[in-house]
Amino acid sequence: MPRFDDLPPDVPRLLVTPRALSTKEKDGPVADPARMYNFYLRGKDNYEVDRVAGQKVIDATDGEAIPMAEENLRFASRAAAYVVGERGMRQVLDIGMGIVNDLPADLPTVERAIRAAADGVVLVGFDHSPIVLAHSRALRSAPDDGYDAVIGADLRDLDSLFASAELEDLIDLGQPVGVVLAAVLHFITDDEDPAGLLADLHGRLAPGSCLVLSHACSTGIPQQAVCGMTDGYRRASSQLTFRTEEDILALVQDAGWEPVDPDIPLDDVQSWAPPGQVHQYTGKAFGKVRVVGMVALSSKGAG
Repeated sequence: MPRFDDLPPDVPRLLVTPRALSTKEKDGPVADPARMYNFYLRGKDNYEVDRVAGQKVIDATDGEAIPMAEENLRFASRAAAYVVGERGMRQVLDIGMGIVNDLPADLPTVERAIRAAADGVVLVGFDHSPIVLAHSRALRSAPDDGYDAVIGADLRDLDSLFASAELEDLIDLGQPVGVVLAAVLHFITDDEDPAGLLADLHGRLAPGSCLVLSHACSTGIPQQAVCGMTDGYRRASSQLTFRTEEDILALVQDAGWEPVDPDIPLDDVQSWAPPGQVHQYTGKAFGKVRVVGMVALSSKGAG
């Protein structure tokens, strides 16, 4: 699979060097959550500052952060495939794509899962990180197995996201849309109003639209581990906000989204399966880190 070193010569190197990174202080670059995630996933497109921060998270979880990152990626791919294969979505927005072009062959990606599940899906990726955008445009933009378009946008600014001319050319907002928000919302602080953002997103989409969401969860996890993971992101470009099961479910439902499986509205990502199905997780049990996921329908067309 292509790597950072394989970027074509027309990709601006300024976008993929530490000198272009946003900083919180004048003394150098800070860790980036997308590159930290790449580090957890055994990728190579990360820097020393990301590995130092990521190692704090790994240590705080006794190593569990690595397999959990993999299970989150598997969940996102499995759930995205369900949305297009069984719910019939033919338009998908993947908000927060991350850097997954250089991963080991045993790990899936959202775009490959979608392409394998159904033909004729229009898939548009979004990210606010210049480095993620540079990688994705160069290495993940083949319509046969990647994105139809990669657009620079931030979940915190939905007006700009939906104002994109490229999005308007590709996506019919009068028809249902699938939205993937995998491991994104926990980087939206309470002050940034995640409930309001989800409600705004819901209001812009047609009845029958679907949401794939995963989120770091503090329920059932030792407080020491939660604090350790939070500390690992303290000097990163985005902070990590843990929420309880109850709070995550309330964020989604108060915004107008209803879980497709009312009996299991929220499940651990390693165990999540479509309604009426079972996904058998065979790995080691997690005790120091927890990520939960769901697929939800717009309440304008649930049922």
